[in-house]
Amino acid sequence: MDFDSLAARLHNGISEQKSFFESFAIRLEQLLPGIVTVTHKKKLFSKTNEIESLRASVEPFVYSLTLSSQGIVAQKSKVVRNITLKTDKIDFKTWLEDFVEAMSKATENDKDTRDALDDFLFYL
Repeated sequence: MDFDSLAARLHNGISEQKSFFESFAIRLEQLLPGIVTVTHKKKLFSKTNEIESLRASVEPFVYSLTLSSQGIVAQKSKVVRNITLKTDKIDFKTWLEDFVEAMSKATENDKDTRDALDDFLFYL
């Protein structure tokens, strides 16, 4: 997978980032329902729910993406016994590489999840 081309997508306009972020979050949540949580924000009198953030827990780290007016904000936090020890703001390419590596380690013994994750990354 080419992380550079995926990260380059995020340098497009905010509307393109929003649609990319929403489809990325939905697909990742469907693939890893016990690991990934997506937070929706509902606007008053709106029929649609917008995706506000994505959070993926792969012990001892929590990987989060948030959509802001400046674009997508990526963070990686170290969490021990539900206490956040450190949070770093990182670029999306680094976030994705770290997340994929952590998921690969976490799913070493779960072939189905690992194969699904590989398929997901292939079709990004």
